[in-house]
Amino acid sequence: MNQQQQEIVAGYAALLELNQRMIEIAVAGDWEELVEMKSEHLCQVETLMNIEYDVTVNEAFREAKRAVLIQIAASEQELRDRLQQRMDELSGAICQARSQRRVKNAYEKAAIG
Repeated sequence: MNQQQQEIVAGYAALLELNQRMIEIAVAGDWEELVEMKSEHLCQVETLMNIEYDVTVNEAFREAKRAVLIQIAASEQELRDRLQQRMDELSGAICQARSQRRVKNAYEKAAIG
């Protein structure tokens, strides 16, 4: 691989590291930090897209990139799974709050009536 190809593969490896940090943050439940990191993630993806535009592709580069992309895809799936769990938790909390509000309103109406 030439230097440009190595830099691109290194960029994907850095993206993988960022994904892994995002998973750690999701596990810790720091959702605000996760949102902030997502913008950094998007910037890295955009940068990679821009520098990869004119790169010459050979078998060594393709295989090195493929290996990292497989890991990135797995980490992205894990992150999506954790986000889905969080959305399910929030949905449950919203439903519970609505039920509590309905009960409260029913008691208030009964007390007034």
